[in-house]
Amino acid sequence: MNAETRKSVEEGLKLSAEARKLARDATIAPYAAIFAAFTAGAAVVGAVVTVVKILGSCKILGS
Repeated sequence: MNAETRKSVEEGLKLSAEARKLARDATIAPYAAIFAAFTAGAAVVGAVVTVVKILGSCKILGS
């Protein structure tokens, strides 16, 4: 195999690896977005619970 052929084969392998990586990333992206949304939702719920606990412990607002 001469140098030009070897270089061409290596370039093809790099392009193939990049194509596989892009396909994998495209497959994972929706799941990553869903996970981020669930995490953000959990953070909002935690913040609301904390505010309710703080307001519930105030002597003026509490019962």
